[in-house]
Amino acid sequence: DYMWRFGLVQPCPRFAAALTEMNPQTAKPLVRPFFDHYMSTFQGYTFFLHKFFDDKPNAVSTKNTGSYICREDGREVDIMVHDAERLMDLEKLHKDHIRWVAIEYKTAIVESMTQCTVVSNRPYIKKMNLSADIALWNCWEMFLVGDRGAVAVILMRRQYVPPLLDMVQDCAVLIRCPLARLDGFGDPASGKLWTFDDISDACRLTADSFSPATQTFSVYVPIIKAKLDALLFDEEAYRWLQNNPLLIDKNERRMTPKAIKPARRFLKSIIDMIVKEKSLGQARQSAYEDILNNDMEGDVVHSNPVQMAVDFARKAEGVDGTDDKEDRINAYLKRVARYFAYCVDGGILGMKFGIDNIAEAIPQVGGDSQKKLRAILDFLLHIRETNIRKPWRSVSMMQHLRDPEFLDMEFNAPVMMSLIESLYIKRFFSKGQEAQYVMMLGTLLQAKNANVNLKAFVCRHYLELPDEKTPWAVMLPALMEVVKGGTLFLKTYCSAALVSLTANKEQVKNDLMQKNIAQVITTQLKTSDDDLMYYTLVLMINLTKAIQHRAILVQCGTIPILMTILTSSYDNRFRYRILTQLSAVIGQMCNDEDSRKMFVDGGHVVDCFIFVFRSTNAGTPIKTKVMFALRQLIVNSFDLKAIVGKQVIGDLCSDLQNIDLIEATEDFVRTAFILVKELSKSSDNCFLLDRANLQGCVKRIKEKVKPGTRQGEMERNDETLRIVQATAKPKNFN
Repeated sequence: DYMWRFGLVQPCPRFAAALTEMNPQTAKPLVRPFFDHYMSTFQGYTFFLHKFFDDKPNAVSTKNTGSYICREDGREVDIMVHDAERLMDLEKLHKDHIRWVAIEYKTAIVESMTQCTVVSNRPYIKKMNLSADIALWNCWEMFLVGDRGAVAVILMRRQYVPPLLDMVQDCAVLIRCPLARLDGFGDPASGKLWTFDDISDACRLTADSFSPATQTFSVYVPIIKAKLDALLFDEEAYRWLQNNPLLIDKNERRMTPKAIKPARRFLKSIIDMIVKEKSLGQARQSAYEDILNNDMEGDVVHSNPVQMAVDFARKAEGVDGTDDKEDRINAYLKRVARYFAYCVDGGILGMKFGIDNIAEAIPQVGGDSQKKLRAILDFLLHIRETNIRKPWRSVSMMQHLRDPEFLDMEFNAPVMMSLIESLYIKRFFSKGQEAQYVMMLGTLLQAKNANVNLKAFVCRHYLELPDEKTPWAVMLPALMEVVKGGTLFLKTYCSAALVSLTANKEQVKNDLMQKNIAQVITTQLKTSDDDLMYYTLVLMINLTKAIQHRAILVQCGTIPILMTILTSSYDNRFRYRILTQLSAVIGQMCNDEDSRKMFVDGGHVVDCFIFVFRSTNAGTPIKTKVMFALRQLIVNSFDLKAIVGKQVIGDLCSDLQNIDLIEATEDFVRTAFILVKELSKSSDNCFLLDRANLQGCVKRIKEKVKPGTRQGEMERNDETLRIVQATAKPKNFN
């Protein structure tokens, strides 16, 4: 570590110490497995498994393969232990959060099945620490159901692995249950069937008991301190190291870098500068004065905080006497800016003070102080070229953002998010310059060194912009670039932003079509990610309201894809969220007769919708959209009217007789009567409607709702009542 830090060859230090004998009375007791469970070991980790699971041999070994199988019912357990990776490399590998690893697992599992649905996908909290491990565990839980069965997955990231606390290791527990042994899918006569909760609980028990095989953890404090002083950790690591009670020494000193002292001076200088202006409200002024007098008493105030930070970096240990002195200073100054930003934004004072407070104070302070505060934010943001040989230049943030080379520059992403959220950047754009502001946000979406979190934040920020002032034209190029080439997570966020942009904006839809959004939609519909598919379908709902847009989508081959999604998902209750939007899309596509015939002639589309109709509850969004799709499919086809009428009229009238007439079911009742009106054009259906007491349904609706009023159990508009009254005497009824 010395040679790595100083670049000098030195003999390794030698220490002498007497051997000590472990006292059996102080040894940590080994936690025994639960009843009917046993402890297994794999690649340095132990965990509990049910006694029914045996080692599953592979081509190399018969034991310790990490795979286990239950001979009775075919359930399988797989334990995955990935190679450890350096903490500082995770962001470059796009694995800085366990969620990104979970996306890779989800994609692999979904693609291994022809029909697969993600039932749950969320963070998970590990419940046990059986070996008193000092590392941090972050977990993610998923549950998937497909044609091969159910899969429960819990991904676990062991972060800050001893002894250097600079490594992470990802592990996973997967439990697979065959479809034939799954409750609701298998035959009860064949034996015990496992519910989703049973499978999830078994996976959670194994994950909770997952622990390092050793119970003794050494921490190389001198080396960790050296890395801390070199600021080679990220914000989360600084917070964890500082607050971990197991790393507090006998003198109650916390694990903090040497830079904490100048960081405190830096922070106090900022607050002192704001307080001296006396331009804030009385409450805020008193709060800041209390911070200076209590929380930061004894810290020295510097008149120029930025220069103080630069001087601290230039005097760093191990810089003098080296050939690449300036390169080392530039790299260290970048890390100093990031650490100081962490300290300013809650790392020292928590919720009492942050970067947003600086942004809030800038418009209220005088000229010289305002200039210094802006320079401080520019330093913390630290926009610079990626070539470390070139020094950081104290240039205003807006000058950098207008620079065409900004796309290739690097910066502190958490600070950028704080400045956007606090509206600090937006204040640089006067009224009437909304387009320039949105274009700047688009530049961040396209920046090569912007991380996934920042780009997702920008997409969310797009959704929060005032609709009437949003210059959509400058948003589209950046969003389209991410949709075409971003990660799965970013494509989902950008698709959600496009949904918001295309709502009731015909010009936006036309521009998107010109930018070949139809081909992007076709590609995204083929993905196996439910979230991306959901927002893609909602986007299609917005786009398919115009005949010319529907024609373009048909030319791109969307109809066969939509039929494939329907026929592979119609009997899957976990995909009702997808099926709801899919029904609306198919219904709108059927406004064109050629498309309607393609849906009718190309597969069992009508049969699938009838199945979903009869399998869902009255008043639900999916049943409402399915009725809309059925109505669109049977237009201009008396044969289909008769087929559908025989299957749905009885259930439909029963729903109308029994449904609670409340606001939540308003759209359902209205759509139901639109379908009834179309069905009543067939004489056979008229007799079925009479037999199902349609007149009683109409009477019930009329009794509950008065024309033109907003009273009663269900609020109805005049248009709905007109449809109801027209349906009371359908054609050919006599």
